[in-house]
Amino acid sequence: MKVEQILQDVFQIGDEVCRREIASKSSIKYFRHPEIIIKEGQVQSNIYFLISGAARGYTSFENGDEFTDCITSKAGLPLVSTNLFEKTASLNFQVLLDGNYLIVPHNLILELINENPEIMSLVCQRLADALVYHNTHKKILYRSTAREKLLWFEKMHPDLIGKLKQIHVASYLGIAPETLSKIKKIRDSV
Repeated sequence: MKVEQILQDVFQIGDEVCRREIASKSSIKYFRHPEIIIKEGQVQSNIYFLISGAARGYTSFENGDEFTDCITSKAGLPLVSTNLFEKTASLNFQVLLDGNYLIVPHNLILELINENPEIMSLVCQRLADALVYHNTHKKILYRSTAREKLLWFEKMHPDLIGKLKQIHVASYLGIAPETLSKIKKIRDSV
């Protein structure tokens, strides 16, 4: 699929001149599991938008433990840590399922936000969607049982059921991998 077609189909950018400008400065790249696309602390000269596959944002601790902050398989979502406007990544982003990513220069996005109301609206909507999702995830983490967390994950990500490593799902849900296995075993035996 060509960049301009993705911009029209996935992002629904109607402005043809804008699509051409973005397409002329952007590319599509295929990444494979377990590639790290963005490293924590790295200056982000590009923004990576998931087109297909799945990715996770996570942080590593000195003792080797990891915390998965986000998992996405939704086409069009940017892999940004906390804020599109920060140039330094505060999370690592790893490919969980092989897929394509649209790579757009960070500066181009910032320019277009200021110049094009359609792009401003698109960026605001994507960031608002991500904020709602992250807030829901945090509420689930703090208020739900392990079983409820798993049910929520499966409802939110039916396309990922059985495709991800349990350690990543467990980390994302804030439960031990052994607990996740036990819950699945009990559920599957019923």
